[in-house]
Amino acid sequence: MTRDSAVMAALRAWGNGAPFLDWIRVLKNPAVRRADITAGVTVALVLVPQSMAYAQLAGLPAHYGLYGAFTSTTAGIGTTRTRWCG
Repeated sequence: MTRDSAVMAALRAWGNGAPFLDWIRVLKNPAVRRADITAGVTVALVLVPQSMAYAQLAGLPAHYGLYGAFTSTTAGIGTTRTRWCG
């Protein structure tokens, strides 16, 4: 195995374990980037008041809902369906 093929094999293996590397390549397309930003803003506009309302329904201060929403999306806890229920 040559050095170049070994490097390519390592990058492929790393890409399989880190799918965000593939996403970064796709985001070079301006249309995809614009759609991704639009989706992120839309989810944020719904998730912020929704998480505050759920916290208040549970009898907690509203900012606890924000902590829960932020932590679950940044830490990657659960699947996408369980991170945002509404």
